[in-house]
Amino acid sequence: MVSIESTDKIKIGGMKFSSELVQVTLSDLPPEESVLTDVLSHLASRQINLSFLCLDETSGGCVSFCMTKTDYALVGELIDNLLQPHKICSEVAASVGTLTLFPHQSSLNILGLVLTIFGQNELPVYGMNSSISALAINTDYHRLDEAAERLKALFLLPENHAPFRQHPPVSISGEQETSNQEDLIVETAATYWEPVIKIYGSNIKTDLVITTLSFPVDRLTVLGEQLQEIENGMGRFEMAAMQQVDDQTLQFILLYESVNEQSSRKLLSDVAENFSLSMALNEPVELLYFHGPHFQDRFGVADAALTTLKKHDLRIIVAGCSGTSIYLITEEKKAILIAEALKTVFSVPKYV
Repeated sequence: MVSIESTDKIKIGGMKFSSELVQVTLSDLPPEESVLTDVLSHLASRQINLSFLCLDETSGGCVSFCMTKTDYALVGELIDNLLQPHKICSEVAASVGTLTLFPHQSSLNILGLVLTIFGQNELPVYGMNSSISALAINTDYHRLDEAAERLKALFLLPENHAPFRQHPPVSISGEQETSNQEDLIVETAATYWEPVIKIYGSNIKTDLVITTLSFPVDRLTVLGEQLQEIENGMGRFEMAAMQQVDDQTLQFILLYESVNEQSSRKLLSDVAENFSLSMALNEPVELLYFHGPHFQDRFGVADAALTTLKKHDLRIIVAGCSGTSIYLITEEKKAILIAEALKTVFSVPKYV
């Protein structure tokens, strides 16, 4: 492991913050029923935009998604009413902010350093998704500045990097606070809709292995340190995600190429055994991802993808929607079927 105190700073492209969000987590979803797609469809019909979604069916169905506080005030009761017949309760984190760091370079070292910083400083991780180039981490909204300052001790930002926020933060009292960022520039954002979702590109990757580690919240630092240790043994990761499945437990998902499977399994098994982490493997799997303009600003993206696949009876093991990316992990030889099914709702260019 590289010591945080002694490591040279790693150059990155930047960091940015979301506005204040509400995160809703649903656990123990029955896979044979359409609970999640019903919820997503109702939210889309009310033009509710979800800036973050993470679905994990590797060990019981669990999904987390984020929306603005204003939107949650409109649909919180609706969500509960949809869940009530299934005896499912939602866990709600009422003040969440997404910190996005980019690029992650598909590096376990960078991922491990970020998780170590969050663990050492007891910064909560309510959820995490990786996209093609970025890590999106949900934490306490009012600790975003603290998280950024801690990360800046390890990561070097460009001199002319964009402001972390699109607008000044709002204090607990409801008044705008002054930012400690110099020369704050206000960026614009928009929410829009289109009948067929335009995308920049897509890709299918095969011969992948997915590993799930479940562990107590207070072991996050251990996981981060161990990911730094195994950087040389595993090479690049294809996707990383995390959910807080309850007050005491985090579930971490790592997707990587099967060519690294033998060494990776031993390394991750050693981590699980030495530090009392629960580990499960799903293999082999495939990955389909879409990269689109302003996915995070367009309501109905997750609904279009997951509802369409539900209608075609195509199973998703893990899904991650954040920023401008959708990641869909599925069983072997199913990614091309999923891509074909999604042509009805996404304008899909030629696959690579």
